[in-house]
Amino acid sequence: MNLAGRPLNWDTALIAWAEKLRGSPFEWGVTDCAILCAEAFDLMTDAEFAERYRGRYTNESEARRFQQRHGIDLRMGLEAAGCTPVERNYQQRGDFLLESAGGFVCGHICLGAYALSAAPESGVNLLPVRELLTRPGCGILRAP
Repeated sequence: MNLAGRPLNWDTALIAWAEKLRGSPFEWGVTDCAILCAEAFDLMTDAEFAERYRGRYTNESEARRFQQRHGIDLRMGLEAAGCTPVERNYQQRGDFLLESAGGFVCGHICLGAYALSAAPESGVNLLPVRELLTRPGCGILRAP
């Protein structure tokens, strides 16, 4: 651990992990945005947050039921794990950019000018952070 409480070289590990996943197909419970955010959180904090979500659902309706059954969405889960809000335009590598879409809170992981994102129609890819920040209701959370 470094003085900030994160594992040494977390940022290098985050970029390597994102590059490995880039181009992967979208799969509910495996490479959806909630799983990716949870895995990124784990890389940055040495937690096991993703285990709460990984493999618990295999399609959109199961994901909705999982969310309803547990009364928690991605934003609430990250906040409960210690993430704190960040003002717009003060995002940095490792921050979570969150937006509401289709009844879900969708998460993207900031890697600098681009963010790792996952969507059924495009799989796991990079989106410009600048574009994400223009979306209505886009908020930013920072891991501890």
